[in-house]
Amino acid sequence: MWRQHRKQLLIFAGLLLIFIVIAVPSGLRFWHEYQQLISNCAQNCNETDLRRTVFKTQFDGLVTNFVKLTLLGLPFLLGLFLGVPLLAKEYAEKTNKLVWTQGISRKQWLTSKILWVLLATTVYAGIFSAVATWFLRTGSDINHDRFAPLAFASQGIVPVAIAVFAVSLGIMFGTWFKKVLPALGVTLGFLLVLQIAVPLLARTHYAVPTVHKTNSLFDGDKRGDPFEPQLPGDKGAWVVGDKLVNNSGQVFDWSSPPSSCKIAEPGSDTRETSEVEKRPSVIGRNNVFVNADCLNSLGYHWEIKYQPSYRYWNFQRIETGLYAVLSLVAIGGTYILVLKRDA
Repeated sequence: MWRQHRKQLLIFAGLLLIFIVIAVPSGLRFWHEYQQLISNCAQNCNETDLRRTVFKTQFDGLVTNFVKLTLLGLPFLLGLFLGVPLLAKEYAEKTNKLVWTQGISRKQWLTSKILWVLLATTVYAGIFSAVATWFLRTGSDINHDRFAPLAFASQGIVPVAIAVFAVSLGIMFGTWFKKVLPALGVTLGFLLVLQIAVPLLARTHYAVPTVHKTNSLFDGDKRGDPFEPQLPGDKGAWVVGDKLVNNSGQVFDWSSPPSSCKIAEPGSDTRETSEVEKRPSVIGRNNVFVNADCLNSLGYHWEIKYQPSYRYWNFQRIETGLYAVLSLVAIGGTYILVLKRDA
């Protein structure tokens, strides 16, 4: 295995070294500056000020995006250039037949190759993921965005599971087509579809969302926009849906707002300020203006569906399990192809 794949492994080791050299110095600086700011401002730290102070240059943003995109692209790299050629190259060069005539059974040959490659993939992707999780902790603490699609797929244990699945999928399609190029294309297509479908279609259903109902439009920050719902007490929550409804359950529609609350277009000053609460009373969208206080008197309130922040690691484990099952299916398909088709 080492003689066959040492060039690939050395190249991957070089890529890991480059990643660490870029990520570690910036990660240390971000965390050090963040801790200093926290100690200076105690409990009165403003998230916007923290973000601007810690990530103060364009390069800082580029490094952060580089880390996230690297973890997003790592499964593709491993699946296409480690998984696909593993058996497809053997079939193309017919070296598999040479092995099978040397007293090594198909099952023994296949098991040895798959175990070593998947073990190497787990360790390799695990190092990447550990470094990325450590690097992104500053941004996660400030932005509370661990549930964001790109952040979720680049931290924790999910990147490792995706990488193992990508390699397993590449092995299966390489075995199926027995040629590298068609297997590369099909593997790439499947990985692209899954990387899009899982966050959009599957992840939101791992747990039943919690529903938060406000008492009025002005729950939370009364100085803020009542049409920007706030979820009090859980900044890291993942809001999966919200709607503005009245006490009868009727959803507010900007195209036909309640006639009693609709007002003519105001002058240049579209926000009237209460002396006590200092909140906007006139809100406009698409040249339609309504009085928010009027809507509030009619019982309009927010219904917000969200996944609480404490479910983050539950979601990580569920998605890891999902990719583990898919990996087992792919490996099972590979065994069927090698032991049954080629017997």
